[in-house]
Amino acid sequence: MKVYISVDMEGISGIANMEDVRPGSPRYERGRKLMEEEINAIVEHLIEKGVESITVNDAHAFADNLRIENLHPHVQLISGYPKTLYMMEGISPDYDIVFFVGYHASAGRTHGFLDHTYSSMVIHEIFLNGQRLNEAYINGLVAAYYDVPVGLISGDDVLYEESKHLFPETEFVVTKVSLTRNSAILRHPRRVYRDYRSAIDRIIKKEIKPLSIPDRLEFELVVRDTLMADRLEVAPFVERMDGYRVRFSASNPIEALKMLRTIISVAR
Repeated sequence: MKVYISVDMEGISGIANMEDVRPGSPRYERGRKLMEEEINAIVEHLIEKGVESITVNDAHAFADNLRIENLHPHVQLISGYPKTLYMMEGISPDYDIVFFVGYHASAGRTHGFLDHTYSSMVIHEIFLNGQRLNEAYINGLVAAYYDVPVGLISGDDVLYEESKHLFPETEFVVTKVSLTRNSAILRHPRRVYRDYRSAIDRIIKKEIKPLSIPDRLEFELVVRDTLMADRLEVAPFVERMDGYRVRFSASNPIEALKMLRTIISVAR
């Protein structure tokens, strides 16, 4: 079995506020250590279960948080920025299953811990065919394009509540209970690691199907200020709807992700 792991930071167990995930903060070194330890706990159990190949894609900020020397030697690490598919860089039909580790609630979700969707600076809300999007669903569609299912998602309880109907076959590990954007009830990492082991045991026995890709991919995006929308009007694939809202459509999830990343770059 080949496993692909996309790892973000906000939903890692023990991460308590923005300072834990912001490079340059005095608390950042603690945050990246927690991130590394959580990945290692997952990898060690996957190896115990006979998994032959594990790729970890660092998917937080500038994607250079994980240090290869601190990871299990079985891991292949994708690190650095920019990456064409960013949080899903390196995904291919060669993988059997995808894990989303340390993820978080969508932008604008009430009491979602460090809620955002791809860019907290640009995106206020984003919808696909009228459904509010989080990063897990966007990335899950990218995996589905390559016919790879999402086996596991971990993060705060708000992420779980907004995602469980989108991923009915996927195992979830709740790492913390969100109170507000910048506070949470933290579960001890050892208890979270135990839950990962149980979830992996169940995943190994299941046949999980990739997400179903909608026939139409029509996106509506609410940006943070009108100047961003002004900038986006130059993009030929963007239609402006009002002061803050733009929309675009894509033929497949890969095109959609590339368009979204272009929008973020132009708006900033």
